[in-house]
Amino acid sequence: MQKLKQILSEIILRKKFYQTNIFSGTTSFSEVYIALRNIFKRKLTYSHFIDEYEHKFAQKLGVQNSFSFLTGRMALYAILESLYIKKGDEIILPAFTCVVVPNAIIYLGAIPVYCDIETERFGPDPKSIEQKISPKTKAILAQHTFGIPCLIQEINELGKKYDIPVIEDCAHSLGAKVDGKILGTLGTASFFSTDHTKVISTGVGGVALGLEPKCDKNIKSIQEKASYLTKKQIRHQLITFVVFHILTHPRIYWLSKYFLAGLIKTKLAFFITDYLSLTKPSAYPFPARLDSTHSQIGISQLEKLESNLKQRNSIAKKFEDITKANASIFANEKLENVWLRYPILVENRDEFLKDTFKNYDCGIWFTTVTECRKSNFHEVNYQKGSCPIAEKVTNQIVSLPTHFRMKPLEPLLTMLAKLKKNNNNTFTYVRNK
Repeated sequence: MQKLKQILSEIILRKKFYQTNIFSGTTSFSEVYIALRNIFKRKLTYSHFIDEYEHKFAQKLGVQNSFSFLTGRMALYAILESLYIKKGDEIILPAFTCVVVPNAIIYLGAIPVYCDIETERFGPDPKSIEQKISPKTKAILAQHTFGIPCLIQEINELGKKYDIPVIEDCAHSLGAKVDGKILGTLGTASFFSTDHTKVISTGVGGVALGLEPKCDKNIKSIQEKASYLTKKQIRHQLITFVVFHILTHPRIYWLSKYFLAGLIKTKLAFFITDYLSLTKPSAYPFPARLDSTHSQIGISQLEKLESNLKQRNSIAKKFEDITKANASIFANEKLENVWLRYPILVENRDEFLKDTFKNYDCGIWFTTVTECRKSNFHEVNYQKGSCPIAEKVTNQIVSLPTHFRMKPLEPLLTMLAKLKKNNNNTFTYVRNK
């Protein structure tokens, strides 16, 4: 009885059984209310909210147009189509990404060609990019990893030198800037993700920008021809949005995570899970448009973007004050990062994660060169050993979430204090004896 009283007391006082999840994200009850209010409405596909969301998104970036899609990978697919990418064309991308990126390339019959990364910003290395350029190269993907601007100026110079379009992968970096210029406005085109792990969350969602007139016009045409999910699928996703927001709350996630795992495994929760598909999925349109209710959620999220980014930067600074792992980035006045994740390289990573899991279910981006694919990398045209830096990083990377539900931070800050930098620019974690 005494033990039970102690457990209940700890729960009430929030001292224990408090676990933060990677999916906790940025949504609040105001977005849950939007979803609940609209779930059973007859009109779930098009409304003026879609136009309003796209207009506000474009305003945030200082561009004329933006085009919403069901996912970031669909936005990328639409961009590739707009650039007339065809079978046999080669697209250069970093070997430190999510597998949905090469998948979108493969769906068009094109060939993903992987460049290595640099370990300061974890973005594509321009020197490696240039080595991979061939007469078949038709686009370069410049990925701004973790919300840190990549070496985009150098990559754009390569694009101009070889007359190759540069597509900015801004899935992690909504709101970031380099030298006062907003990421997503610096290449030929760009795409963003607004799923439940990103800077803002609409549950599902992606946005494409065409920065050159012809590209912009083509993306618009592709979007206009795209279909929506069925009403049943939209309702299913909205219910998933509400359930996941509630069950990933840090006060109950330590228990609800087992229930959530069951929902995912049994497919009672609705997610776009085409990670290992080498052909365009047939269970839903590809690309598909974002619906009215998710657009309303997006409008709400955009209104909070500045406070969201301020919070993320504050948490990243607390991590940095202890580890000094990203000193060169913090010292670079030209970079305005959004810190979707705070990256460090850790030896004894399994031990570190085992201890952090007591309070934080952080996930890792990325444990393989094409995250979500654990084997048979040749199927997405990656050859083992071709990008050694990226492969090494996938074995050591720990990227910590910075969303507003990352609290209390004290247990994590304590563990970060146990990290000591060594000569390999990584940290060694020593567990408690």
